[in-house]
Amino acid sequence: FGALDNYSAFKFENYMCEIKKNLKTGSNPLQQIFNRIMEKNNQISLVHNVEPIVYPKIVEKNGQIHSLQFKSFKLTNRQPNNCCLLNDGHVALITNFFLLNSHIYASIHMYLSKKDFFKVPCASSHLNIYELSSDKGAIDITEIPVTMIAQKCIILKTNSDKDVMLTLLHVD
Repeated sequence: FGALDNYSAFKFENYMCEIKKNLKTGSNPLQQIFNRIMEKNNQISLVHNVEPIVYPKIVEKNGQIHSLQFKSFKLTNRQPNNCCLLNDGHVALITNFFLLNSHIYASIHMYLSKKDFFKVPCASSHLNIYELSSDKGAIDITEIPVTMIAQKCIILKTNSDKDVMLTLLHVD
């Protein structure tokens, strides 16, 4: 499967380093951490000219749309960050982003065929886990508005060279 970082699904980090930075001495660590958290919470933040955040945010490189930052995930046109689940339930791989009439569109390879990866203890489709068919006839090349993107996914290869799609957890 390769390194975990290559899949971009490891959302959680180890915050031990941040906790240790907040400790001044080795005694009473719990009290010190509590005090640092309370200090951070009590700081007055002076924010002026607050504008609403509009998603997805466009990230450009060299005049091209490089990636889209949604509220809780980021999609690019390169693996492993280019797989998504659409509102209609289809799985798609993003190949490019473009603007048309002030709307953002994505060029995609849409999988037309998917089936349950396992059936016991429940059908994997209940968990949004599918085995995908990568035959030429099972993939449609099309363009969609990015408003059709529902969730970020990841595709893993099994030992038997099958593509398995999983939606990422803990993203809206």
